[in-house]
Amino acid sequence: MKKSWKTRDRGLLLLAILSSSISLGWRFIVVPLQADMGEIDNEMILQEKQLKHYQRILKQADAYETHFEALSSRYNQAESETEIMARLVSEIQGVAESMPFRITNLRPQNISKEDKMQRYSIDIVLDADVVDVWHFIYILQRNPYAFSVTNARFDKIHHNKKENLKVRLTFSKTFVSKLKNDKQKR
Repeated sequence: MKKSWKTRDRGLLLLAILSSSISLGWRFIVVPLQADMGEIDNEMILQEKQLKHYQRILKQADAYETHFEALSSRYNQAESETEIMARLVSEIQGVAESMPFRITNLRPQNISKEDKMQRYSIDIVLDADVVDVWHFIYILQRNPYAFSVTNARFDKIHHNKKENLKVRLTFSKTFVSKLKNDKQKR
């Protein structure tokens, strides 16, 4: 009888050890692994979102680089100062030729320099009608000229029973001596 009791005890002990090891294994191994896998899944989803965000930023950076290249080619000072001033004067004269007024005085000003920027200014005196003057300014401020008006003075004059304006304008344009785009290799 003792022998059968020992076998039974061993069976119960083995069953108790097996059930407790399964319970402990489930509690301390499987449940934490499932929690870690959930955290890993959440981290992967977060990383995928960040990757998509960074890809979107890189696409925007490419668009900005293209815009930067266009602006730098437009405002980089590749020519000498006299060549730039002559080109600006000819641009203004070219626009003025298509207008129904005359320029009585066109005079380039000294170039003002600040850091890497050079501002080219040109004084103009016109005898014109108000509408023509505004149209002239409008054309020179738009692309491809992109001049800015830094000074304007309007004087009313009477000439042969006709009212007209004597307009003094200062147009300017700023160039950058060396504009670089430091592209980072990706």
